[in-house]
Amino acid sequence: MNADVLRAAYEAFAAVVRPLGDEESWRPTGCVGWAVRDLVFHCAGDAQRALVALHTPAAEPADRDTVT
Repeated sequence: MNADVLRAAYEAFAAVVRPLGDEESWRPTGCVGWAVRDLVFHCAGDAQRALVALHTPAAEPADRDTVT
């Protein structure tokens, strides 16, 4: 994925959630049982994991899959 596309996506995401106040962050989302703040935290965690994975090249073939 092009870094510019990824940057644009997260800038757009941040522009939506940055202005939310504390009360708004507790509103429910379309994900049952998840408030806005839960979903934002989940997305931020995914972004962090992706950045670590993209910048941690492995010298050998993968020895894990999605199950292990």
